[in-house]
Amino acid sequence: MCKHTIRVGEAKEIVAPFGQNVVCGTSELGEIFVENGVQYMRFDRICLKDNKELDSIHSGNTNAFKLPLPLPPFSFLREKIEN
Repeated sequence: MCKHTIRVGEAKEIVAPFGQNVVCGTSELGEIFVENGVQYMRFDRICLKDNKELDSIHSGNTNAFKLPLPLPPFSFLREKIEN
């Protein structure tokens, strides 16, 4: 049973190491954007490194997948926290 899943179109908050710069922008795979002072990544397409396209990817995945844009080392994605 997977605990967390990233689906096409969902936004996940980016948590980067203190002092690291995350660059906003778009690509054919998705975008990094800022909303209310928080940076998010949204996937328009989820592709593995071998170019296989998926509808979603779960936290137990062991295959490398492509990011829409580069992230600093030791960054991670977390669920959007609703207020």
